[in-house]
Amino acid sequence: MDNNSVNLIELTVLGLKYSRGDKESNALVLKEKHGDRRIQIVIGTAEAQSIECVLRNVRPPRPLTHDLMEIIINTFNIRLAAVVIDMLPGGIFGGTLIFDEEDDQKMIDSRSSDAIALALRTNAKIYIHPALIDAIGIMADDESGDKEIANKRAYNNNLAIKRLLEEEPESIESLEKRLRKAIETENYEEAGRIKAEITRRRSASKSSEP
Repeated sequence: MDNNSVNLIELTVLGLKYSRGDKESNALVLKEKHGDRRIQIVIGTAEAQSIECVLRNVRPPRPLTHDLMEIIINTFNIRLAAVVIDMLPGGIFGGTLIFDEEDDQKMIDSRSSDAIALALRTNAKIYIHPALIDAIGIMADDESGDKEIANKRAYNNNLAIKRLLEEEPESIESLEKRLRKAIETENYEEAGRIKAEITRRRSASKSSEP
């Protein structure tokens, strides 16, 4: 992860915000480790409870789902190197689990809340792509209670997210060139990410064939 982490921004978990009007709405607040920008991710109640258990250092009598996954990871001596928060089509947050495996790395897609819950339990670092936090991050001292300002900020963030999602995707040929370069420079984490994207593109292309 070290070679490619220079292209990502590390995040830390600040805590949870619970909606007053909707018990099912919980926001997970993260902050860039070496900066002041923050992001909020809306997560489910079960995931919020799981994350809060870690933040409060509480162990339930029987393991929760994320506790069980942590036990499996530790039992089989698997190392979760890092998780990367990204955004899926439609403006939904997603996550990528990056596991170390000898001289290679394996990547698994997940929900952002599951990725963060596991990262907190295994001391894995949490990263986000610079373009994404540039689009949606807000400054710590910019969290105004003014509704009009908040609405303008949300509107601007939505425009930035829309532009980010509408960017023309990189061609498979370009991805393959980057894959070869990543392998040559032994940047296995980057190579794994690119390979996963190529596989996803080709699978989507086959499924759309008549």
